[in-house]
Amino acid sequence: MKRAVRAAKYLAICGVLTAGGIGACSSDDSTTSNTNTNLPTDGGGSPDTGTSANSPDSGSGTTPSPDSGGGADTGTVQMSDDAGSPDTGSTGSPDTGTGAAADTGSPTDAGQDSAPAPSFCQTQAGLDFCDDFDLAGSLSVDGGAASAWTSIVSSGNEVSISSAQSSSPPNSLLVQLPDNDGGAGNGDQSAKVVKQVTPANGVTQAIYEFDMYIATVPLANTGGFATDFQFDDTAGGTDQFGFRIGVFANSTIGFDHADLEHNHPVLGGNDNIISPVPITAGAWNHVKIVVAYSGTSDDGGNGVAFQLYVNGSATAAVDETFPAPFAKAPFARFAAGMVYAFDPVNKDWGIYYDNFTLKLQ
Repeated sequence: MKRAVRAAKYLAICGVLTAGGIGACSSDDSTTSNTNTNLPTDGGGSPDTGTSANSPDSGSGTTPSPDSGGGADTGTVQMSDDAGSPDTGSTGSPDTGTGAAADTGSPTDAGQDSAPAPSFCQTQAGLDFCDDFDLAGSLSVDGGAASAWTSIVSSGNEVSISSAQSSSPPNSLLVQLPDNDGGAGNGDQSAKVVKQVTPANGVTQAIYEFDMYIATVPLANTGGFATDFQFDDTAGGTDQFGFRIGVFANSTIGFDHADLEHNHPVLGGNDNIISPVPITAGAWNHVKIVVAYSGTSDDGGNGVAFQLYVNGSATAAVDETFPAPFAKAPFARFAAGMVYAFDPVNKDWGIYYDNFTLKLQ
């Protein structure tokens, strides 16, 4: 694991992986259409508002109690209870048995046995957002519903519900960004779902979890952002402070690696890149991101503690503390899919997602 500034490390990666005249590896999406091929230059990109944004969720639902770091993924961030599912990968229906054989002689028991098992989200409590794509209303846009998305960016069927893969059956989200769909490199560079929650008192702690299965990658040296967790932007919507997971393909071996990027235009300087992180293709990966802001960093200013856990490991794949522009973030917003493809031509990514959860304090 190594860490370097964007100017040296990340541009070196992009120089190899974007051979053939591909634009700079910058951030995600367009403001009004995901067919915009003008690449952003500030590392933050244009806003994660998509093409059908409603007003962000006010976060006025039940405020979760602080996280205690229950389960393995406690890291160094002190939370006072577990955020949704433990970081053990996909979560099925809960074990409600007692170890004894079921009594099949009772008509009541027989009726209970025939009831459908609860979905993943039906087993969760204390979350600001959950979507497992198994319940009515999944993949909907409704600014007043806690389970609805803030925006969905998709041309045609780039974003859809699928039963081909799932970490909690029967369904998952499938995001596909086909190669050169617009001709001459004029196709979409973003296909994604976006959720923003804006609590009245700001965000001091955030836990974002999801499952992802990278099914197809471009046959080229290229990459893109598979998820984006942002906490500040400009009045025009340009990302100013947050974290991203990049995925990269290689024309010889297929999937090459994933990395973690910390973007911070509001503070100036180059983005921080930590590479690689242990995400693989052709299998489900459970990803847990833990963020905690405070007014005391190593240099006496505001800071943010960040941990990334993968597949239930008790050890964080990334465990860092960075300077922050605030002790409380104004909002928390995540995007997932092909948030931004670096190459407008070679971008044939196909990624399944399941069991999104977000918990804020």
